[in-house]
This record gives sequence, structure tokens and C-alpha cells, in this order.
Amino acid sequence: MNKVLIQFIFFIILFPESSKLVAQPMQYTVWSTNYMFLDSYLGYTSTNDFTKVQFSLGDRSYIQSEWSLSVRLLGPIRLEEGSNRIGKPFPADKISLKWTGTAGDNLMRLEEIGATLEALTLPESGELFLVSRSRQPIQSFGRNSALHLLLNQMRIAPGKYLENYLSTSQWNHVKYNFNLLYTLYDSQNRVLGTQVVPYTFQMPPQLKDGHLVDVEPDYNIAVSSDMQEVNLSFKNIIDYKQGVLVHVPSGITVNTKTDYELRVKALDSDIRSAIGNSLPLNIIKVSIKGEGSTTGTSSAVQLSTTEQIAFRGTSKDKNIKRPFGVYYEVNIPAENLKKVVMGTYSVSLMYQLLPL
Repeated sequence: MNKVLIQFIFFIILFPESSKLVAQPMQYTVWSTNYMFLDSYLGYTSTNDFTKVQFSLGDRSYIQSEWSLSVRLLGPIRLEEGSNRIGKPFPADKISLKWTGTAGDNLMRLEEIGATLEALTLPESGELFLVSRSRQPIQSFGRNSALHLLLNQMRIAPGKYLENYLSTSQWNHVKYNFNLLYTLYDSQNRVLGTQVVPYTFQMPPQLKDGHLVDVEPDYNIAVSSDMQEVNLSFKNIIDYKQGVLVHVPSGITVNTKTDYELRVKALDSDIRSAIGNSLPLNIIKVSIKGEGSTTGTSSAVQLSTTEQIAFRGTSKDKNIKRPFGVYYEVNIPAENLKKVVMGTYSVSLMYQLLPL
């Protein structure tokens, strides 16, 4: 099962409601356990609270709507000393980050923020948005002081590739260091704060569990990084009249040893904005179409909280990767446009692979 966040950004025609922003200082802090020890081909998964993002508020009227949080790798992931077998930095795309909770904070929950619960792969360059235009404001809820804490897990992918990054000496450990820059933005993409967090992971001369990795599963579904957030933006009068269509090439890839179905459903009951406005789910149509030699029957479905079959395909070989393009189309009926308040609306979707 995989989840994707879709955002609707309305730029013109609709008139915004004023949002309450108070120019008060907010302390933004990120810190981590920092150290990982990887001794198995099965990779590494940290504790759920490995990295913590904290917002400390000292004013009862503070509110920051539609905030975003990104992470960026600062330079290659290099050895502290010595050399590895391949003579190259460790690949960033083998490291991922995953939200795990909010430390029991009922006033700020991941579902309300709109953050994906899937692991997000760290890019070699550029920003990875861990939260994009949050539906839940950072706010003090009328208290004189407030503290919100987000918890994040770090993973290093399993696989035989790891032996390329072991020491050239049969006696020596290797230690890799890297820095991540966490940046907090307001609704206008202005920087509210930055934090650099150092990380280290170490590997012994030999790894265990080699017989358990790089075995192709009978059934597997994966979504590309381009599917983590899909923006359907209304920018001009034509968009409002004709709707908006976005195509994500190779958005989904599956491996399956039997015939199969791909299903989709919404995890939210409607499409919501950060200030509580909503749009009905059925204004979105989702289509999944096979690419290359992938064959089957595709059906455009109107989004709902009920699972719907978007593609039915055939397969007899689990070793063949089958790519799919994903199409999102949104149309707002003319009679409803006057009722819509301008802003960013988002909904989380889940994709499922079912064998036949």
C-alpha cells in the first residue's frame, strides 16, 4: 500500500479569507541521536524518534498557516577516513526519512498536517519536502506557551550493494558522515528558520544476513518520488472552464507473479484546506494506464473513500517490472466556483495491489 498527497492551489478569481498571522518569535529546533551502526545486509532502521523537529511558542495568539518543512543533503556522504571497495561516496538514494508520530500531541497530528506516512528517499541534490503547505497551522491554541514535537525515523536500504561500501581492509570498520539542512518556510515560501544536523553511520568489515536480501518478492508495489506530492494548479480562466489534468509518467511500478488489480481510495472524507474549507472528493478523477509492454484494462474512477479498481492486468513473471502512468484530472462545476475559497486544498490517497 502506498499513499500520495495531492494539492490544489488556486491562484486567481477566488477571494481569500484573511488569515490571522501574528509576528511573534517562534523557536524552531531540530536534533537527532545522530549515530547509526549497520552490521547487516538487511539495512538499518532507526528508532521512531531518531530525529525530532520541535516548535516552541511563547505567545497565546501565535499562528503560522500553510507552513512547509524541507531537508537537503549538504555535500556527498563520504568516509571519515580510509577507503571503500568502490571508491565512491555512499549513495544518498539508499537513505530515507519517515514520519512516525507527534509524541502524543493531540493538537498536532500527522494526518491533520497532511504529511505522508511513507518513507521519503533522500535526493543527491535539491530539496525534499517532508511537509508541504501543512493543513494544520503551527499555533499556540490560546495558551501562553506551547510546544509541538514531530518524530522522524531514518532508514538505510537493504541489499548486496552495501558490500561495495565496506572497507578495503578485512580488519577495519568504515564510518560515513553527512549533514542535512532542515528549512522551515511560511505560506509565502519565506524562510522561518534553518537547522543543520550531522549524521554518522558505521559498518564493520563484514556484514551478516546476506542470504536474506535481493530476493524478488512475489508481489510488490512502489510509487516514484514524483507521486509523493502532485500539484493541480488553477492558474487562468481556461483552467477553471476546462479543468486541470496532470500526468505522472511511471508513477507506479509493480512486480507480481499472477494477474492483479490496482485499486485507489482516499484516506480523507473530503479535500481540505488548512483553514477548514473543503471540496468534495468526486471532483477528482484518477486513471492508471500501463506503459511499455504492460497490458490490461484501465478505468477512470471518481475519487471516494471506497476502494475502486483503476487497472486490471495480467502477469505470470514476478521478475518483470511493470510501469504505469498515473493521470489526475480535476473539474469544479461552474455552479460551485462561487462558493470556493481560494487556498491550498489537499487529500491523501492510498494505492493497493491485489492478486487475482
